[in-house]
Amino acid sequence: MRGTRLARTQAQRKTETRQRLLGAAALLFAREGYDATSVDAIGDLAERTSGSVYAHFGNKEGVLLALLEGFQDHLAAVVEAEFATRPDLPTRLHALWSNIVDHPDGDDWFLLEVELWLHAARHPDRAPTLRARYEAIHALMRDEFARWVDEFGLQPLVSIDALPQAVMATVMGLAMQDRIVPDATSDEHAVAMLAALFNAHLGDGASAPSIMGPRSARDRERGLGRSAAMGPRAVDS
Repeated sequence: MRGTRLARTQAQRKTETRQRLLGAAALLFAREGYDATSVDAIGDLAERTSGSVYAHFGNKEGVLLALLEGFQDHLAAVVEAEFATRPDLPTRLHALWSNIVDHPDGDDWFLLEVELWLHAARHPDRAPTLRARYEAIHALMRDEFARWVDEFGLQPLVSIDALPQAVMATVMGLAMQDRIVPDATSDEHAVAMLAALFNAHLGDGASAPSIMGPRSARDRERGLGRSAAMGPRAVDS
């Protein structure tokens, strides 16, 4: 019995350390940038040693990938649940757009995605890591979009294999602009642009209903997210 309690305590400490390191890294990567953040800085902010970073993640890149995997898993779960309750293409596209531009984990995820891209662009030897990540995401999207094509009888403008890349390029490009000029693109226009890739006409005056509240209300919360405190949402990767 005592041995069981001891093992549980050790596991809890390990989980707590991992979460503290992820939280510290998320704050530093988003605020200072990936290249400007040292392993020592992550350990110091988390009140742990730099050795614990290597023990849990192997290296600094491992921390970044673990963060993004946690964000991706949470986003996928939220969007998949909303897809199941959306009966038509416009509302599903709105669920995809809304949750990416206003990620359920806050704004830091977007900066971290950009940091990973910059890291791979500056260090070509790391590009395969990013490529594998994109390929995994595109594969999931391709399967989902293939179901939509069959369900709604769609004829996308590009092949089903190219559709995920086209959708992500559109969403990420719009999200980049949205961070600098909030509401530069309305939800309705974003959905219309995505629908065009599926060769789907929404009809005159068609709009996707808001499922996350007015954009103005969400904009007031922009910038808080995970950076609001030292104890950001735990990422269980």
